[in-house]
Amino acid sequence: MKARALLFAIVAVGFACPVLAGCESASGSAIRTGPLRLPPNLGPISLYATEIPLGARELGIVEAHAYGEEGTVENLLPIVAQKTAQLGGNAVVIDSVHADFHIVDRPVIETYTYPCGWRTCVGTRVYPAAEEIMIVIMQGRALSVTERPHVERP
Repeated sequence: MKARALLFAIVAVGFACPVLAGCESASGSAIRTGPLRLPPNLGPISLYATEIPLGARELGIVEAHAYGEEGTVENLLPIVAQKTAQLGGNAVVIDSVHADFHIVDRPVIETYTYPCGWRTCVGTRVYPAAEEIMIVIMQGRALSVTERPHVERP
């Protein structure tokens, strides 16, 4: 099943990579949206799921995505954190996690035999087959938080 998911991922991204090289479909991107430019952050990244903390400044939009079985929160969250750090952020607000489904064509190569005279001949045919793949996407906003609010515990 994992080999099949990997094949879907290779077809979906439009390039082939050797299966033995450990190709992964998970990747991400970061886009600056404001004038604040910070050097990459080497420290920890705080995760916020509901609201922007006080004193935070938005640096940009971060996104991670993966195909098939690789599309899990465990695989996508480190990519979102890495992209946040690249923008210089020390916090990220996750705005959405959703799945998209796409139909992609992949080539099917089939080898067959047929009688030709007194011997057996071998032929090959290639035809397209439509496959549905799932793409899981995590989107958020990279932040720079200067004041960390102190929360009193009851």
